[in-house]
Amino acid sequence: MKTIEKNEVIAIIPAKGYSRRLPNKNIMVFNGKPMLSWSIEAALGSEFIKRTFVSSECEDIISVARSYGVDIINRPKKLSGDTSSSESVILHALNHFNKNEKYLPRYFILLQPTSPLRSSLDIDNAFKCFFESKANALISGYEIKFDPFKSLQIDNSGFLNRPKISGKRFLKYFYQNGAIYINKTNIFMKSLNLFPSVTVPFFMDKSKSIDIDFKEDFIKASKYQKKIINIK
Repeated sequence: MKTIEKNEVIAIIPAKGYSRRLPNKNIMVFNGKPMLSWSIEAALGSEFIKRTFVSSECEDIISVARSYGVDIINRPKKLSGDTSSSESVILHALNHFNKNEKYLPRYFILLQPTSPLRSSLDIDNAFKCFFESKANALISGYEIKFDPFKSLQIDNSGFLNRPKISGKRFLKYFYQNGAIYINKTNIFMKSLNLFPSVTVPFFMDKSKSIDIDFKEDFIKASKYQKKIINIK
């Protein structure tokens, strides 16, 4: 049976309970509310997102999500470990959606809760960029400066060598910040890849691109957010 697709956008927020480097980071209190809350609120404030889904195996996280009235996807524990890929979690979420709604959304956006500085405005600007580009996917990040003519390679023996350079000195280099991934659902279901062919970049400020993985990231992001939105 052919899968029905409707022209709408859903947000998927993957928020597992287990975290090795920073325990319980997805519900750590970040400037007055659980860190997960910032991503949920950003999704709910977007003019493009129709429904928001939180995928988790953790009851505490599910409780936070329910307080916002968003949809819950009970994630199996086998998809909640360190080796579980984002793609496997998204596939599970989309299959859950299709089973319950009998169709798939045309687009989805992945919002990781470890990027609490990403705003509704960032999301909406990313969608505008994505739709204007006619690309298959979008990834957020920021430009990094890299000059191959000033860089040296370290070989397997530990010695420095000059790299072979093709002459494309003025290529731009892009560092993905993990804040926003937008995909065409039909392309993702075929490729199972968040970075398929014809993916467009969405540039964000480096200062807003902190992906919280360690305590130092948490402190830095918290200080920055307090500064820009005047949290006491």
